[in-house]
Amino acid sequence: MKRFSAVLARFILFVTLLDANDSLSLSSSPKNTVRRNHNQVLVEGWNEISIATPAKETTDHDNVASLGDRIRNGNVVLEIPEMVTAEECERIRTYCHNRIQKQSDEKETNIQDSIDPPSLIRISTIAAVKRAERDGMVARCSLPLSTEMDNLCQELLLRTLKWIDIQIPSIPATLFNTTSLASLYENNHLIYTKREPAVNVYTQGGEFTAHKDAQALTVLIPLSCSRRHYLGGGTSFVVASNNAAIRKPPPGHVLLFGGNVTHSGVAVQEGVRVVLVASFSPIKPTTTTSTGSSSSCSDSTASMERDIYGDLL
Repeated sequence: MKRFSAVLARFILFVTLLDANDSLSLSSSPKNTVRRNHNQVLVEGWNEISIATPAKETTDHDNVASLGDRIRNGNVVLEIPEMVTAEECERIRTYCHNRIQKQSDEKETNIQDSIDPPSLIRISTIAAVKRAERDGMVARCSLPLSTEMDNLCQELLLRTLKWIDIQIPSIPATLFNTTSLASLYENNHLIYTKREPAVNVYTQGGEFTAHKDAQALTVLIPLSCSRRHYLGGGTSFVVASNNAAIRKPPPGHVLLFGGNVTHSGVAVQEGVRVVLVASFSPIKPTTTTSTGSSSSCSDSTASMERDIYGDLL
């Protein structure tokens, strides 16, 4: 019995040491190991999809440091996995489905934005609707998100920006001249495309035409699944040689891209597609003109005067 106990003790010690060695091996793996897969580079923490030129293999930190430049130049789209939980996606989808049902049953006025087609409903955050009202778009705006959904969407955007600050610091440094996108967001130092941030709800036939957002950065978070909630759909990007790459990330993943990237929303054939989107730039200081009036130096003034299709309002 004593001999058996001694053997058992040695076995347990061996398993413990083996587990410890496995954990050490996993934690010490290179953080920036990169491998090629057609035009997509798979990096720990995010996927990098080449838009303008073939992606290069690299294992050094230059890959991370130059991402801000490549996004600014419209060369890449980043896909960040599992930023939003399945439960959070479900909460927003359920809310949007109830909004659609209410519109259908009661023909509620002011829920469908008159400047969007019937198959696309843009439900903006409370702050976005207030900005639109300030700019004279009261009759054109749908009702905003509920307070609960507004808080959730704000939380998801802030979570994404905090992740970017830590994992890819070249994005805030290059595109926003800061070390913290989250700080700019929390202190209202960002300027958005009109009616954004917003949840876009695409029903059958819902799409939007090819355009450029003309902002420093776009955050797009799919909240529904292409295998369970809709057919067709997705976001189409124009890649090298004018070919189109259609991305349908799983719910809760994040797409990041710059304002020079041409993209479109592919028509939904069946079901409902729901995405959270925010396109924004840093607020630039105002300058005084020779006449004494103030003018903004923002690079995104033109985009602020365009709707989701890029048409002037």
